[in-house]
Amino acid sequence: MGLRYGLVQAGPAGPDCLDLSGRGSRSRLRLPSGEQIATGGGTTMAGTETLDRNTWETVLNQMTEEHQGEFVTIEVLDPEVGHQSEADRLPFATLVYDSKDDVVAVSVGGRSPRYPVVLRHLVWHPREIDVATQDIPEPAVRTVDKDGTATLITFFPQESGTES
Repeated sequence: MGLRYGLVQAGPAGPDCLDLSGRGSRSRLRLPSGEQIATGGGTTMAGTETLDRNTWETVLNQMTEEHQGEFVTIEVLDPEVGHQSEADRLPFATLVYDSKDDVVAVSVGGRSPRYPVVLRHLVWHPREIDVATQDIPEPAVRTVDKDGTATLITFFPQESGTES
């Protein structure tokens, strides 16, 4: 799977220039639909870009549309407890941000006899959402809650012959 989300630098360098310098320049994320949205500027981890809070709902809704039919792995990286796996390659349902309740919800299952129940992982009061911006095998989203616990959501294409 190739690049689904591209980072576009806003400013004199032109709209087709990747800016992963981390120098705090404001950038724009290019969605697969061609729409560009503002990001917070600067990188937090190699190959990721932090989104502005006012774009969370739009970006996560777009990712839900783009990743229908794929599988997802959900990992929780807690600074006190350590690494925990919440879901391993389960059918992806939705990834949304609810501004009213200030929560990110990722849902898996619920669309087939093999996985009839919808399971949800919630990130309450997120302070940061990062998306992969470089050409990587599996697109990913990282959310960080108010306590510093990170949730890593990784998308995998549906393999041929796999029941979802």
